[in-house]
Amino acid sequence: MNRVLEVNRDLKHRFDILETYEAGLQLLGYEVKAIKEKKFNMSKAFVRHLKGELWLVNFIVNATGPWIKSNKRAIKLLLKKNEIVRIFSKSREKGLTVLPYELYVNSRGLIKVRIALVKHKKKYERKEEIKRRDIERELLRKYKV
Repeated sequence: MNRVLEVNRDLKHRFDILETYEAGLQLLGYEVKAIKEKKFNMSKAFVRHLKGELWLVNFIVNATGPWIKSNKRAIKLLLKKNEIVRIFSKSREKGLTVLPYELYVNSRGLIKVRIALVKHKKKYERKEEIKRRDIERELLRKYKV
């Protein structure tokens, strides 16, 4: 049973989600406490590949205390080597990006992030999706028993 801390809802509207992966986060103690208290912001976060590792960049943890060096440091993602290679090779294709989709605490109490391989939607695709949703909603209202 996962306890969802945050879902990036804007991701579904602006991007097509092609694949998702579950990754652990290499966090410091105060970051874990702040994240479990929902004192973070992942709206502008993205995943970057550096030296054979995946890093979560622009993930802001709003923790307080004298021991805090930076609230905007890059956080290492914990994945298997073959997953890292697969994600990196697919993200090199034109138009594909890796973004964090969901942050949650799993049943063992570990903080996990679900990252998604996404492709940016064109403006006309978004408009078509909105029209389709409106038509479906209209039909449900009309033929509701």
